Amino acid sequence: MNYFWVNVGVSFKEVLQEGFLWAPAPYINDKKKLVSSAGWKHVPEMKKGDIVFCNKDKTLIYVGVVKEDGYSALRPDSRKFDAWKRDGYKVEIDVFKLIGGVSTDTFKDFFYRSFNDNCDPKVINSKGDFCEQYLAKLPEEAGIYLLSLIEVYRDQVVKASETLIENDYRSYALPYKAGFSWLLEKENLAVKKVDKTLKEQGWTGIPQEIVSFFVGSPLKKNAETTVTLCVDGKEYVTSVKRRPDGRHKLALTKVKSKLKMSHLIVDTDKVWFERDIEKRRYFYVYTYSIKPSNSVPPKPSLKSKPGSTTRKTNSEARIGQDYFKAAVSEVCKGRCVVTGVKDQTPSILIGSHTKSWADSNDEERMDGHNGLLLAPHIDKLFDRHLISFSESGYMLVSKNLDESVLLAWGINPNKQLLLTPKQHDYMSFHRAKFREKCL
Repeated sequence: MNYFWVNVGVSFKEVLQEGFLWAPAPYINDKKKLVSSAGWKHVPEMKKGDIVFCNKDKTLIYVGVVKEDGYSALRPDSRKFDAWKRDGYKVEIDVFKLIGGVSTDTFKDFFYRSFNDNCDPKVINSKGDFCEQYLAKLPEEAGIYLLSLIEVYRDQVVKASETLIENDYRSYALPYKAGFSWLLEKENLAVKKVDKTLKEQGWTGIPQEIVSFFVGSPLKKNAETTVTLCVDGKEYVTSVKRRPDGRHKLALTKVKSKLKMSHLIVDTDKVWFERDIEKRRYFYVYTYSIKPSNSVPPKPSLKSKPGSTTRKTNSEARIGQDYFKAAVSEVCKGRCVVTGVKDQTPSILIGSHTKSWADSNDEERMDGHNGLLLAPHIDKLFDRHLISFSESGYMLVSKNLDESVLLAWGINPNKQLLLTPKQHDYMSFHRAKFREKCL
């Protein structure tokens, strides 16, 4: 966990009553000058479980525990001061009110001598006054020291922080099995095996340990929030609600028909939730069925491009890659088609496109027949068109590949692949590229 100091000023009621912090994002003003503050920069970096000490009028009045990572948010309506632009960052916190508060006069001198130089930005200036910065990141020793000053609340605060961190899906070794029918494949991918309730009623329970994957921190009993589901290019806003028994319920009734839920096979088919890393509570949802006509695959071209304020990614973020890998694995019986090595958990094989991603449309990009399951070293050769396969399934070797490579890697170039008719169709595209690069 990290520790922060925040000067709450006139927003102190807002912090207590609504449970959040907010700071503007840097911006260019009308005079073409950058408006920024050292006290704003750490707000978007704050993470679940971090601890915040709130100062007002030289008194620590609250201690907060961050409930959810900082995220982009417009200036709240409760903020009357409007000199800054509306874009900013918000952090939701659980607030512990310190009855009577803790006067900073009791520790300011010691804090200045021991910790101030390692605060970013500094909390106290050379005159011994508190700097007029909104928020500062504290060294760990400073945070531990301040916790020691609130002994009555310390255990509660630390427990709240540790619980949030422990219940954060990112702390698990992945893939992580949750409940009877959920698998957290990756940090941004959860897979749900279809059960009777989901198929017939269009809702599903979310195991407590992966609630944070969908909504950040667990909701209070009977509380409700929303998430956005993108199915086949269309967005649906739906609810996540915590029931009186404490379980979280995700409603999928709005997308039930779109996902062909009534046609899916219980305990066999799966629903995939791929979390968009650039949008808050936004998920691409698709299904995989052993009956291909019942599957609703991803549509990668519908992925929106990153905004100017989001972190930069590849120009075309490829959603659905894990879905494609699963489809290829099904066609290839879970084994490398050249070496015969069986895949495992965590996976060691690669689903390699035969007709390249760039040359394929959305349907082809997700078609399991448009790929081979390969060991990493063979994938490298296949991807770079140093090998391909003939119409009869025998390996073709490029003259650009040193003849010692296959021998050193123990690859048998005389092995015949048994491909499906659709795999052969896609392989014709790969062979054409292979021949171009051999010339």
